[in-house]
Amino acid sequence: IMLLRSASFGLRSQIPVIVSRNYAKPKAPAGGAKKGKPKKEVPKQSYRGPIEFPFWNKMEPLPDSSVAQEHSVEDVSRELANRIQKGKTKLTREAYTKFVAENLAQYARKPAVELDDDYEFFYNPEAIYDIHAEPRMVGGKYGCREVRKQNYIPGIINGKGYPDFAVQISKVAMRTFLETDQEERLADGRKFNLVIEGRRYFVTPRDMMLDPVSLDPIFIQWYRLCDPLVKEKVTRLPRPHNRVGPRKGFPWIGHPLLPIERRTKPWMTQERLEERKKRRNMHVHDYLGLPR
Repeated sequence: IMLLRSASFGLRSQIPVIVSRNYAKPKAPAGGAKKGKPKKEVPKQSYRGPIEFPFWNKMEPLPDSSVAQEHSVEDVSRELANRIQKGKTKLTREAYTKFVAENLAQYARKPAVELDDDYEFFYNPEAIYDIHAEPRMVGGKYGCREVRKQNYIPGIINGKGYPDFAVQISKVAMRTFLETDQEERLADGRKFNLVIEGRRYFVTPRDMMLDPVSLDPIFIQWYRLCDPLVKEKVTRLPRPHNRVGPRKGFPWIGHPLLPIERRTKPWMTQERLEERKKRRNMHVHDYLGLPR
């Protein structure tokens, strides 16, 4: 009885149990179908007028030169008289002569300032400016980073067939071209002379790497504008024609003056040459003895 019970339990455990599963049914398309949510109608946005700028009314209007300003000429002359003589509201002739006219006369007596012929009152884009630079001994990303920490701008001079030359320029020397925030002063085509150890390099800034925040140059590629390097054209000698095959004659017989091997073929006689010439001009049928 126990054996029958255990066998029936084993059969019962091996019977598969089928469980019904409820799969998600596909939703009906919204809109014209019977099932599904109806399409939500969104009202069109109405025109609410132009955007209002509340800060615009708070801004003060710009001063107009045609309107009388707060301080007139009388106020300025009254302030000048008060500064020259405390408590005075009007400048007398004696005070004007003593404090204003005499000082102006002293400046007028001085000789005019003599300017050099090459002195420029403003920046001339056609001029060639000198910039003092130094050779750069370190390279790479981290080397240039250390150079920038020492208030230098790394760069390189290349082009025209000359070897590349790594340089560094002090930011003080580049102040004239950087403080004005005018990037066209360092545009491609502007001419400069980089003075390095007493020698001038005629260059132009071909490319620049700028700082993303301050937009100051952090690396400058200078391209040479001088004459290209003249290289000597190397012409190779023609290769000697080596005869194919073994040398004729005997290598152990080497006379210093007389050649041992004969220059002509001993078996090629005059009769053979004439026969070969006649066969060369002969028709192939005549050579083979066939009728034409």
